[in-house]
Amino acid sequence: MQAWGEDIHIGRYDLLSTDELKMGPRERIKRATALSTRGLLGKVFPPSPGGETTIMTVMDMGSAHGSTARTAAKEHGCNVVCIDISRGFNAVNAKLSAAAGLSDKIIIPGERSYFDTEMPAASMDAVLSQDAFGHASTEHHRAIKEAARVLKPGGVMAFSDFMQSDDADPTKLGEVYQHIGISRLASPGLYEEWGNAYGLEPVEFDDRTSNFSVHYQHLVDVIASLRGTIKGVDDEFLDRMTSRYGSWCVAAEFDVLRWGVIVLKKSSTG
Repeated sequence: MQAWGEDIHIGRYDLLSTDELKMGPRERIKRATALSTRGLLGKVFPPSPGGETTIMTVMDMGSAHGSTARTAAKEHGCNVVCIDISRGFNAVNAKLSAAAGLSDKIIIPGERSYFDTEMPAASMDAVLSQDAFGHASTEHHRAIKEAARVLKPGGVMAFSDFMQSDDADPTKLGEVYQHIGISRLASPGLYEEWGNAYGLEPVEFDDRTSNFSVHYQHLVDVIASLRGTIKGVDDEFLDRMTSRYGSWCVAAEFDVLRWGVIVLKKSSTG
């Protein structure tokens, strides 16, 4: 949170204003990630001509600190079921949501996997996720299957993820795989295949890959600047973090990475 703030996902630096581009790296990260959240929510909550909002129940898969859920609840009036396997993340989410006066709208059912949310079938109007599925290694498809199960007929799934290109050379991603403990990343084409397999029609891949290397270079700069300033965190740990994020910057130079928002829709007949 020292580096990212509450939003642990890639930001939309292409949307920053001239004045925002003059901010320091940490402030740019926070603003760009907030813009990324609003862009994602725009795929699920399109502007209403009359300004009215229909109360919806949505699921956030891999909710982390709950920033996406709180933005959705505050700006769109929906109820959000937050699914995260981390007890620490869930505790922070509960604390921040209470402080924001949103405890009645943010539902945290406990430590649950987005492979098995334990929520009723066809109970969600929409499913959201920001940069969480990339940690699933070879099991990404299970998250798509679970989203299809909990979505109501006609429901929409909108998520961002750090991916590899459909034709990526795996040898150019070896360091990335090693740093985050996976054997592969998903790709836009694979998500389309999995969507079709589980009854979710591909609607859109809003490709915003240009933000990828910008974001991770910002993180490298910010974390390097934190050396010697955080009590209880040694510099060797921060150096490992900058090495990890730096590997994404190197991979981005080979044009083997993709990032953006994928939108899938469940048939209205279920």
